[in-house]
Amino acid sequence: MFARLKQVTVPTLVIQIADDQVINQRTVAGIAGEIPGSEFVSIEGRNHVLLEDEPAWPQFLRGCLKYRESLDQQLPNTRRTQEEFQAD
Repeated sequence: MFARLKQVTVPTLVIQIADDQVINQRTVAGIAGEIPGSEFVSIEGRNHVLLEDEPAWPQFLRGCLKYRESLDQQLPNTRRTQEEFQAD
């Protein structure tokens, strides 16, 4: 099932809820390990679906923003404006 993950060629952030009640922690870390160059972040929480009012929400946002900032540094001049997306 995960064999094709090695073929992923785009920047990838894999986020895991530390105490997810649905997905095994080792499975998520394994998925991240199969995607070349992926970044893995674990955030505190128990729910499989993270909601905006949960304590882990700010951790999720920080992880996403930090990853986006790292992409901006690695891939300068690739950020598109909303107008550019809408033009496609």
